[in-house]
Amino acid sequence: MKKNLLLILSLLAGLSLFAQDAAMAEPPAGEPASPTFQQETAGGDWTVSVGVAYRNFHRPQLKTDNTPGFENFVLDEGTGDYLEPTNENLQKAWDARYPGLEAGVNRLSFASYDGVNFTGRGSYGLREQTAPAVAFAKGLWSQDNLDLQLVANVQYYSLGTQAGGAGFANGLDAYDRFVSKVGNTLTPSDVKLPGTVAGGVLVAGKTKFDLDLYVLDLGLSLGYNLDSGLRAFVAAGPTLSVADMESSSITAVQMGDDVMRRRGRANEVEFNWGLYASAGAGYWFNESLGLTAELRYDKGLGDVGTRYASQSLNTFGGMMKLQMRF
Repeated sequence: MKKNLLLILSLLAGLSLFAQDAAMAEPPAGEPASPTFQQETAGGDWTVSVGVAYRNFHRPQLKTDNTPGFENFVLDEGTGDYLEPTNENLQKAWDARYPGLEAGVNRLSFASYDGVNFTGRGSYGLREQTAPAVAFAKGLWSQDNLDLQLVANVQYYSLGTQAGGAGFANGLDAYDRFVSKVGNTLTPSDVKLPGTVAGGVLVAGKTKFDLDLYVLDLGLSLGYNLDSGLRAFVAAGPTLSVADMESSSITAVQMGDDVMRRRGRANEVEFNWGLYASAGAGYWFNESLGLTAELRYDKGLGDVGTRYASQSLNTFGGMMKLQMRF
């Protein structure tokens, strides 16, 4: 309900204007109505159109936060996992490399890791790229077969996508340290030595992106009318897109039996000005009901997005609407 509020309010406001205009334009009793289609449009009739719009959105760019990192974790060569350097985990690493050795000073492998982020592109389905559309038009000028109309459109898109990945991350800062074992206590030294073993860690990340896009435009439509009721036209004008966006990122690193996770969320509402141009045709079945279709190109002045997602508003698309004259 909340998502369609803007469309409902726009429709109600438009119908209110139509009703007022029709009341003012109603001819006095006994005066004949305009006999031709061209004369009616020249008088500045209002039309309202309801239908569907389609836009072929570019695939959004998505990214995650860096995965969690770690510092000076010890390598358990028995499992290949880097573990927090507690005394228990140091003992596991010692036993894996020096089985049966009860005491002494020997080298163990350690590593530090800054993390990695995932990048990718999402995608949208046909349903998500199809939107309800409401349009309004009012005649401004007419001469012979030409006319000029003021036109406005309202569209609403609900888009959602996600992308991510997983893998074995190499490129760790790996090194050795001497570790002293006395009884059950193991103590690493502070001196880093050239590494003898360089393992890796399992990492994963995913980003989700949801976009509610409201598109409003106001333009001029120049048309050529045929006696059959067919009108071919071109139109252009400015647009205002309101992008209500929600995005989230989750990354993880597998550390033995433990998983370290990092979560983030970024929500934004952005206003994006742009331009549109279209070409199409409409056909009136009778004096009050018709059908119109058009191809359209939209260009936004910049992208919209959050810390985790970026969406271009430059798209080709089209509209098909049922038109009614008041």
